[in-house]
Amino acid sequence: MNSSSHCHSYRAFVLLLLSLAAVSTPLLPYPASAQQQLKATAILDPRKIALGERTTFTIEISGAMRNATPPQITAPGLQIQHMGYNATQRILNGRSTGVISYIYAVTPIREGRFTIPEVEIRIQNQVLKTEAQELLVLPARTAQPNVPDAGESNLEAAFLRIQTPKSELWVGEVIPLELTLFVRGRNTISGVGQPDIKRENLVIKRFPNSPRQGITEVQGKIYSTLTLETSLFAIAAGTITVGPCTLPCTYFEAQNYDTRVPSFFRRSRRANLTSNSFNLTVKPLPEKGRPADFTGTVGVFSLRHSASPAKLASGDPISVDFEITGVGNFDSLASPMITSEEGWKLYPSREISKQLSDGLTIGRIAFSQVIIPLQRHRQIPPFRFSYFDPEEERYVTRTSDPIPIEVTADFRPEASPASVESPGSPDTPGPVPERRLRPEEAMDDILHIKTTMPALAFQRVPILRSKAFWAAQSVPALALVAIMGIGARRRYREWEARRAAELAPRSYSDILNRLESESLSREEFYRETLAAIETWERDHETTDDAGSDALPDAREWETLRSGAEYLLYGSTRTMRHSNVPAAEKETVMEVLRNLPSS
Repeated sequence: MNSSSHCHSYRAFVLLLLSLAAVSTPLLPYPASAQQQLKATAILDPRKIALGERTTFTIEISGAMRNATPPQITAPGLQIQHMGYNATQRILNGRSTGVISYIYAVTPIREGRFTIPEVEIRIQNQVLKTEAQELLVLPARTAQPNVPDAGESNLEAAFLRIQTPKSELWVGEVIPLELTLFVRGRNTISGVGQPDIKRENLVIKRFPNSPRQGITEVQGKIYSTLTLETSLFAIAAGTITVGPCTLPCTYFEAQNYDTRVPSFFRRSRRANLTSNSFNLTVKPLPEKGRPADFTGTVGVFSLRHSASPAKLASGDPISVDFEITGVGNFDSLASPMITSEEGWKLYPSREISKQLSDGLTIGRIAFSQVIIPLQRHRQIPPFRFSYFDPEEERYVTRTSDPIPIEVTADFRPEASPASVESPGSPDTPGPVPERRLRPEEAMDDILHIKTTMPALAFQRVPILRSKAFWAAQSVPALALVAIMGIGARRRYREWEARRAAELAPRSYSDILNRLESESLSREEFYRETLAAIETWERDHETTDDAGSDALPDAREWETLRSGAEYLLYGSTRTMRHSNVPAAEKETVMEVLRNLPSS
């Protein structure tokens, strides 16, 4: 007994020493390899605004453990003001990472294109740098949007508008197209479908699935807005009509009925709205000065290119990569063409990536082409492409600079094997062919394809193809099916009994007693409310004038019914499972109690 007591005392003493050592040991900093990698990211959203509006510029630093002094940012033509910061935790690759966000408000002074420069941030003894961001500022929006020619009743509910920033353009010129839905009230737009717009001699890109929502004022009234942006270009000259556009949508009616039903009920409505239409004047491209390699591209572009390898032998391939950036029609943009094909074998170019432009934002497209030198060259000839500049109203040809290369030898195709000749006389022997050793095959080399099937070893029949195996497995399978069938039959009978009890008719007074006595959730309360409405209507069905006087006020009755249906089938799960406030319960019960009982 004493030995056991000494043993426990010794263990307790050792644990106490270890605890004191752990507490007294100073915390060492993490080694550099254990610290999280810091990364700074700049986010500008949205990147396109109108004069008088403002956008948000955010610098996110992932892996940061503590805050730092927010940097001051200046850019010509922009007012950038620091608004605050936000610290959060994110799970990246299974690890918790701290993220600090510095938030800035950006307000343009004039319209045009602006660049927010690279920003340097010093944090945790490191210097981070973000990428530059581009902002496009459009002319100021009109104070009142172009309201379609409609009556006051239509304007109260909802209307649709389409517009472009310009009414005159060239054939093939890309311009933005904006579709905006206006619905009376705040947060009244529930959802929209795919627009269907009437077009003729126009190519209109598909509207994206990421609309922009907001709130505006039209004729002194508040409207919720939903904007879809895409682009279009014309394929023929003349006067072209754009629209009208039809948009299926669902929205909430912003009317406040004067009833005793709670105000959170709102009636939804589905509609197919039709927008306005307008004309575009499309000018043909001039014939004078049109280059021979012009493919119909309209816009303003720049060209960058590179090639590799720079040192090679004749017959070796060279990969030439092109990147064209700018604002314009990238659908008709073809890969640049070489200016001289002499001594070169050219393969068709292929498109690597494409980021379209809507006529205002900058787009990008990348091509890659393989060329092979057939003789010695000191440089790759220039490449060029042509386009029409709608701002200067002239054709422009962009030509790349030659790329210096070093080709070591001329390309000579390998000679075919010499034919076998009969030997000459002993005095004049025939030529002896050169003996060539057959190279050994390597796993990373090009191997010949086998044309004959290899010999296959005998294999036994797989167990899954054995009839005896499946016969043995059928017995427990049938037993399992029988057990499941018996259980399903028993559960079905129990369900039938519960269903019969639920469908048993209840009196109107029984339902009211349950509503008043029991503590029900909102879902249960309004489900019983609908049952009370249906029971009362069933008990008071009549067609004579005397019976119709017993009916309640139709407006109040329908509002109560639609409100209950909305809460059961259109509200959130949290609202349905919450308790019914006493005032709300008393309001509904007062409506039900005031109904005549006979």
